Amino acid sequence: MKNKIIRFSTFLFVFISTYLVSFSQVKIDTVYITDADGEKETTNKNASFYRVCKMDGTSLIAVDYNIDDSIKRCSAYYKSFNPYVKQGHFIDYNSEGKLNFEGDYFENERSGTWTYYFPTGERWYTQDYVDGHSNGFLKSYFKTGEVKRVEKYLDDKFVEGNCYTLAGNDTAYYEMYIMPSFPGGEDEKRKYFQQNINYPKEARKKGQEGKVFVKIRVIENGSIDTSFVIRTSSYPLLDDAAVQCIQNMPTWTPGYKDGIPVKVSIIIPVSFKLEN
Repeated sequence: MKNKIIRFSTFLFVFISTYLVSFSQVKIDTVYITDADGEKETTNKNASFYRVCKMDGTSLIAVDYNIDDSIKRCSAYYKSFNPYVKQGHFIDYNSEGKLNFEGDYFENERSGTWTYYFPTGERWYTQDYVDGHSNGFLKSYFKTGEVKRVEKYLDDKFVEGNCYTLAGNDTAYYEMYIMPSFPGGEDEKRKYFQQNINYPKEARKKGQEGKVFVKIRVIENGSIDTSFVIRTSSYPLLDDAAVQCIQNMPTWTPGYKDGIPVKVSIIIPVSFKLEN
């Protein structure tokens, strides 16, 4: 009886010790991140999203969530959290929390074949990466699974490509990625700023000059749904004037991916310079 009690006590001690060790290896922390500076930590007030970091034994895992609605944005494995270095599988989710794309990182660079999905869940295209650069093939598909295009890349440079019909026949080639464009092109965009930018009177009086970099997102119908300063001129009046001018822009021609209009973020520099 005594031996049974000793064995039971030993088992209980080992179980509790193992549980405590396992529990002690799981550490969870929540930080706030801003998009404007990559993965720079910030305060709750200025954050673009919040990140739940988990250290489970030797695995470092982080999951990002929207500030407003807590919808999951992405999940990733990391080599380190300070600094943030992605290493392992990465999954990105769309605005509805559904799978957007996934693939692997090595030393913060995309590696191997990444897979991208339609909003409805079907495979859209795959792309090969080596050390963060497009090397190998890009293949896109119709929602029903048939091949739509095959392209070859070498160090991010397009080498050759073909597009196909749903029946599998060759068709006229068109670019995979087409950036949004201001109506009339770059010349018309420059004219727009010349005619519509409001140089604040107070800034003029104080001799304030500078360049503001504004990040915008052009959505599928060509309108701008978000805009914010990512690099300031050092003068709030000029920053605000740049954002206001951009928000009043006419509808753009949207960006396209594989012939489908998509949301695209771009950065627009706005210069303020006084005449002599």
